[in-house]
Amino acid sequence: MPVASVSVASVSVASVSVVRPIVARMEAREAFDALVAHDAALPGVSVGRLFRSDGLRVNDKIYAMLVVDRLVVKVPADTVAAMRASGEGDEFTSGGRVMREWVTIRGVDPARWRALADEARAFVAAGPAGAAGAKAAGAKAAGTERPASDGRAIGRKRG
Repeated sequence: MPVASVSVASVSVASVSVVRPIVARMEAREAFDALVAHDAALPGVSVGRLFRSDGLRVNDKIYAMLVVDRLVVKVPADTVAAMRASGEGDEFTSGGRVMREWVTIRGVDPARWRALADEARAFVAAGPAGAAGAKAAGAKAAGTERPASDGRAIGRKRG
C-alpha cells in the first residue's frame, strides 16, 4: 500500500497564512480592550458602535474604534495627512467615501494607541471648538464672515 506524503514546507506556509491574521486580530483586540478599560472610566466616555465596529465615545460622539485588526481614530485632517505621509496610517473609507478626519493605524502598539486615543478624545470633546471652531474663529478675526438671513454668522467673504 502506498503511503501518502505531506510536504512539511507546504503545511508550514499554509499554517502561517491562516495563523497570522488570527494572531493580529487577537493582539489588536487585546490592545483595544485595554483602551476601553481605561477610557470607559473617564467622565463623558462610553462604549458604542459605529460602522459595525466597537467604538469609544465622548459626549456621544465616536473618537476611536477597532475595525478588524486596526485602530481607527478621529483626529484633525492635517494630522491624518501627516500620518498618511509618514506611513503610520491609511485613509479610512466608509461606503466608498473617504472620511477626512479618520485614520486607520498600521500595526499594534498599545502605547501609541493610548496616545492616539487621548488625542482623538480631546479633539472630539472640543466639538465645534475643535477644527471647525478654529476655522470659524479665524474667519471672524479676518473679517470674512457674513451674517446669514437668520442673523447667524457664516464663514464666507462679504461681497
